[in-house]
Amino acid sequence: MIFCLGCRKLLPAGSKFCAYCQRSFRGRLCGHGHLSPSKAKCCTECGSKELSRPVASLSFGCLVQMAAWALALTLLKIALANFGWMASQVFHVAGAVGGFVFGNSLLALTAPLIEMVVKITVLAFVISNFLRPEQRRSLLRFGSSVLQSALRAFWGYSKLGVHLLVRTIYGKPIKKEEKR
Repeated sequence: MIFCLGCRKLLPAGSKFCAYCQRSFRGRLCGHGHLSPSKAKCCTECGSKELSRPVASLSFGCLVQMAAWALALTLLKIALANFGWMASQVFHVAGAVGGFVFGNSLLALTAPLIEMVVKITVLAFVISNFLRPEQRRSLLRFGSSVLQSALRAFWGYSKLGVHLLVRTIYGKPIKKEEKR
């Protein structure tokens, strides 16, 4: 990444010009693309007097990108740790209700599943940054189809649980709605 100090915008690595202020990086360029020093009055190779206006820039190399990744992963870890605490509080209450209704703690049933889903999501996000765009799209399609299947199964088991609960409380099955 290159940071233009003229307009304070980030640009892709390898850019010769700033896309926003239209100045050149690393010196002055002539119409043929020859690079000359920033203070040159004409091109050092072809002698052309039509040169671009230079601008100071910062180039973010490999070490800065690795530091950014480390910071991002640290922040993600902190966010996931706090998310886990908040989710544990919600599931603690849900577990008390589930323990009363189903005889087993809901937290004991769903916590490993949620932990696995969060880990797979983070892993897929990290891996997707190293994939080509078409591979990213196929990973996204696969992930969404798996999520839809899991939600359908969860919904089916939830309906079954409610039916069993009503049958246990009232002693009779729920009548199905008539199809029109």
